[in-house]
Amino acid sequence: MVGMQLELDLAMALQPGAAEDAQRRDALYFAVLPDERTARLIVERAAAWRAQYGFVGRLYTPDRLHVSLNALGRHAGLPQRLVARANAVGAGVAAPAFDVVLDRLVSFRNGTRRPLVLCCGEGAEGFNVLSRQIGLGLKCAGLPSGLAAGFTPHLTLLRDRRAIPDIALESPIAWRAREFLLVHSLFGQSRHRHLGRWALREPLAPAGTDGLDVRLAGPATRGSKT
Repeated sequence: MVGMQLELDLAMALQPGAAEDAQRRDALYFAVLPDERTARLIVERAAAWRAQYGFVGRLYTPDRLHVSLNALGRHAGLPQRLVARANAVGAGVAAPAFDVVLDRLVSFRNGTRRPLVLCCGEGAEGFNVLSRQIGLGLKCAGLPSGLAAGFTPHLTLLRDRRAIPDIALESPIAWRAREFLLVHSLFGQSRHRHLGRWALREPLAPAGTDGLDVRLAGPATRGSKT
């Protein structure tokens, strides 16, 4: 009965209008985060783009940068039973680590505060594999998979009324995704808490590499200047 009630509560939270947005300020989702050095680089590049294209929206700080995966809804307060079940799901995931290359600057055209985001060419399949594994674990736990239709992995930089055409970056931003997290976002407070963290599985090193970390090369320079 408790499990059934939790599933119903989550389904309600995922439905628009199920409760007043002002009361549902606790968002939960799985995510991949850039490492600290990459996060600082992203903010530096974002500040330059903000000035170049005349955006006025506030930049996300390095600690808020993430690529969100499976959503677990917005809630009025932190649902501890759901957190416990989500942590159990995270612990059961055995997805591989993967290289991420953010190579496009894109304005999503939804709403009046349009997200300015970085999207990836290389690494998108890694996100898809991880998200599908999490979704399967959630379903096995009797919860919605949290998978959005037409999921596009992206990292939000700011929100603004302005929009720009898609731009292919001459200098993509890359890092290796080695872990994923369960994130508690305090909606409207610009604060994130990490409630769970799990390592992704590194592939065995090919023979002759002596255990060195073998990484994929970034894509060739292409597209418009930024």
